[in-house]
Amino acid sequence: YEVSGDKIQAVQMLPGYTHNIINLSQTENLVTVMWANEQFDPQHPDTFGEKVEAKHE
Repeated sequence: YEVSGDKIQAVQMLPGYTHNIINLSQTENLVTVMWANEQFDPQHPDTFGEKVEAKHE
């Protein structure tokens, strides 16, 4: 999804789906707000990083 600060909108990413957030602006900062229903437990991690190749069309 490509979004713009001219029309602020929410994008919901479903659990288990890989995503890659990229700021395409050369002049504006990217602001993201994320939430979870529980605090991250480093003893039982359920989140991990995975390299994602960017696909530019």
